[in-house]
Amino acid sequence: MKYYKDTAGNVYAYNAIQTPKDGLIQMTPEEVEAHLNSPVDPQYKTQFSVLEFRDRFTIDEQIAIRQAQFTDMEVGLVYDNFQAAQFIDIEDPRVEQGIDLYIAKGLLAPGRKTELLEPELIA
Repeated sequence: MKYYKDTAGNVYAYNAIQTPKDGLIQMTPEEVEAHLNSPVDPQYKTQFSVLEFRDRFTIDEQIAIRQAQFTDMEVGLVYDNFQAAQFIDIEDPRVEQGIDLYIAKGLLAPGRKTELLEPELIA
């Protein structure tokens, strides 16, 4: 296989019997190696099902929030909103605000915010 590129950086591969189209420049072995073994940017998941998001909380945290939502209307509204969502996007400012409220109400330790809002690396 021989590799060629155009002026825009697009890469084309041709076998021994194919003729490259006009205007293409044959790539050097170093360019071919870099093209074939280019590092892949890691992908991160920021949207979770309600159950996946709930699983980010410990059992003790879930119980504390569940109990508080019965007696504290603010906690109840955040809890209801999380449960009613089609999915939880940890980049949505409302999610961060909800976690901040849980922390302010003593339902979560302050350090948990970073962990709960951490995107998940997709393998």
